[in-house]
Amino acid sequence: MIGTGIYSAPATVFLLTGNKSLTLGLFSIGFMYTLISMVMYLDFAEALPFTGGELVYLDEISAHMIDYLDDDPRQSTQQPPAQGPLINGYGPQQRVVTGTNGHTHPESPARRATRIPKWKQIMRKFLGDGLLSYISFSMSFVGLFNSGTNSMQTGRMILICIASTQSNVTPDVNLDVVRLIAVCTLTALCLLQYFSPESGRKLNQALAVVKIIFLLALIIVAIVASAEPLKTPKGTVVDRAVDWNVWHKKNPRMSFAKALLAVLFSFEGWENATFVAGEIPANRPHVLRRGFISAVFTVGFLYLLIVALFLHSTTWEDISGVSKNVNYAPMLSGNGVTARRAWAVLAAISSLGSLNSIIYTFSRVKQAIGQAEVLPWSIVWKKDDILQRERDSDHPGVFLQKAPQGGLIIHWTMSVVVIAGSSSIKSTLESVGLPGYVQTYAHCFILMIIGAAYLNLSSREDALARPAREPIRRDTPGRRARKPPFRPSKMTSNVGQWVMVGFVGLYVALNGAILIINAIPPYVGSDGTSNAFKGFGFPIIVLSILAFSITYYVLVFGAARRVYPIPGHPEAPPIVEEGLFSPNGFSLLRLANVKCEIRKDRYFNPELDRVRRFGRRWRIVFSVPGDDLPEPTQNDVPGNADGGVGRTAPTQDQLTWPIFWYWLFGGSRLRRTMPEKMGDWWRGRRTRWSRKH
Repeated sequence: MIGTGIYSAPATVFLLTGNKSLTLGLFSIGFMYTLISMVMYLDFAEALPFTGGELVYLDEISAHMIDYLDDDPRQSTQQPPAQGPLINGYGPQQRVVTGTNGHTHPESPARRATRIPKWKQIMRKFLGDGLLSYISFSMSFVGLFNSGTNSMQTGRMILICIASTQSNVTPDVNLDVVRLIAVCTLTALCLLQYFSPESGRKLNQALAVVKIIFLLALIIVAIVASAEPLKTPKGTVVDRAVDWNVWHKKNPRMSFAKALLAVLFSFEGWENATFVAGEIPANRPHVLRRGFISAVFTVGFLYLLIVALFLHSTTWEDISGVSKNVNYAPMLSGNGVTARRAWAVLAAISSLGSLNSIIYTFSRVKQAIGQAEVLPWSIVWKKDDILQRERDSDHPGVFLQKAPQGGLIIHWTMSVVVIAGSSSIKSTLESVGLPGYVQTYAHCFILMIIGAAYLNLSSREDALARPAREPIRRDTPGRRARKPPFRPSKMTSNVGQWVMVGFVGLYVALNGAILIINAIPPYVGSDGTSNAFKGFGFPIIVLSILAFSITYYVLVFGAARRVYPIPGHPEAPPIVEEGLFSPNGFSLLRLANVKCEIRKDRYFNPELDRVRRFGRRWRIVFSVPGDDLPEPTQNDVPGNADGGVGRTAPTQDQLTWPIFWYWLFGGSRLRRTMPEKMGDWWRGRRTRWSRKH
């Protein structure tokens, strides 16, 4: 959570609002917002303790139970079908229902069909049993969740340190040099994580302690400064009590949403632990809860104390001059050359710690996205490193020692793209903060959806429970069973439920307000001037990615059918549901002669690699011409746990359009690579041309 935000956000928010009381109030709202988010995410992590965090949560809350498959295994039983799969729930299989008189009878197809309203059937088919949400979040996360702002903040602080002999140097830093330093810093940390994930984790732990020490040092300096009389740069004494209620700007309401966005970005990072929840040992789930709660409360209280002391020790004139200096920490200690240099170094180190943490957690999620094989070239960014270290290759936790090299590659690439794209903004503060603002805005949209779906978490968890109520995480034999933690979603009292609904409603409304108000002009920059990124660009970016995701899902996976094995009857033919279109309908995959189907389990099976590591009950199976044999399995586990079939397509002697499209979308099962085929094609063209001439 601790980056450079706390070293600049208080002054930035004060510049935007022009009032000390409102500034402290916004940080208080940000803290409460983070606490509510923490409670919900801990509840989600208890129900879905897998790496991926929001990726898994959105997938599961938008999925549905196959009602004719096994919607309540404790009240009904399933007869294995005599022959053939069920298409959309119809076929030779009959569901056996226990009546009130104790007798069983087969459930009629008419009853199955009328049980679900028509609109809900259409919505279920459109959502693709969670696949649409998975793809939409994947594209948003890959495109918008990056390290652009933290990298550039590091570069900005380094330049401020170099130019510490100049007062109010913030707007004068060379943005091109800032970006160069940002890319170099980002590259160095990505290479560290790429070749030695263990070193990256140790560095993160060490910097976490250092960052707390820096905050305590800032608090001590601020306390000392607050003991001195409050004076303007011209030497005029200011009454502290009166100054807290003075409005220094005419229309602070216009910049309220931008200020709150800056506050929320300074608290960003609280969700990082849930992104790698699957790495926590199965017998120690309390580690996430204790660490999450202690981190949020510690950092939150320190932030509020620092903001209050900063506002109590500085005046509006200190930061609102021509320079718009938001580097407030040196002001608390004399604003001399040594102070400016020292605080710039401390802020840069703090930014490095935040950057290192984000690189690891974000790369793990992006690797999980690659493992799902829903986006092109997933074969590149789903890879682990191939080094064998201390643990045996069959150890369930061996992946913890392996770097998410594919995720690091895509994370580095998109972060560099964002850093380069910020060059269109002239203002230093706005250019550096823009990637973070866009990420926070998109995150508010995601949190609004997750917040609304939180009310359905308990029923969703019950639907995923096994008949014997086996927990996903099992306690170690001989170890005392842990006491179940308090979970708001499991409250049974009416008062508790109404309180929960009230808080969730306020949470969703706040996110919605941020989304709407930020798009309304006039627009104010991070330095309080009109040199700002146009607010309507935020919803345009988010909605464009959402529209592209939906289009991609429809065109690529619209014809994919979903296959559901019958629990307890592995030898029985599965249930099959059609996609948006018929299997022979239009699909971009057909341009490459590729077919796909989605195979989804009824329950989470922790023995499977894709469940234990990435929290997916489903896998996509692609097939190309020549795949005429059934997929190899061993103990009901696919031979290729990553989701694809374990066979190689026959050799293609010529370069054809299907082969080209197959390669363009990242197909990897060609015996001759695309460069080889392109070379064959070019040599053939030259041979024919030479014969003609």
